Amino acid sequence: MAKQKDNRKPILKDTQQKFMTQAMFWDTHNYANREKYPPYWTMREEDYYDKEGTLYRSMYKQYMSSVDEYEFVMTYIGSMRHWEILQRADWFMNGVLNQLGTYRMTLGLNDWREHMRLRDQSKSRQLLQQAAEEGNVAAMRTLYGDSESPKKTSRKKAKKESSAQVSSIGGEVADFLSKRSAKGG
Repeated sequence: MAKQKDNRKPILKDTQQKFMTQAMFWDTHNYANREKYPPYWTMREEDYYDKEGTLYRSMYKQYMSSVDEYEFVMTYIGSMRHWEILQRADWFMNGVLNQLGTYRMTLGLNDWREHMRLRDQSKSRQLLQQAAEEGNVAAMRTLYGDSESPKKTSRKKAKKESSAQVSSIGGEVADFLSKRSAKGG
């Protein structure tokens, strides 16, 4: 069937103004209530179209496109209280199981958080690499320093090393300024 344009908004509360949980998701909603409370989201990693061509937005995709969890919650759920209620559900935290309970059909929030952590770690590394390529000494040390085996140093030794680093950087600055003045800049 042809895919329909999606102009729907998610329904976040029922008629008694209680926060919705399972009814919000295609993967967990009660089919008997589908007419009254049509699901908007899927727990899948990609948007999903059912047999009728109805689009169910991937909450995972929206979560991963957000800056952080707080931004996601405020943008798509609208309330930290509602988010806390969702987090009490095992299926939401750990993923939706198939009907027999033998395997997970979807990822859960625990997986999403790990994916976001890895994404942020990768972005940070990219920024550090870019800064190091532009000559940022601190970025170079962070990336290429001996981070595998941190060494314990005495305060005196640390102060001496710090002093040497400062004079080394000072030397680099002095070299740069003398070259610059020699060029007439």
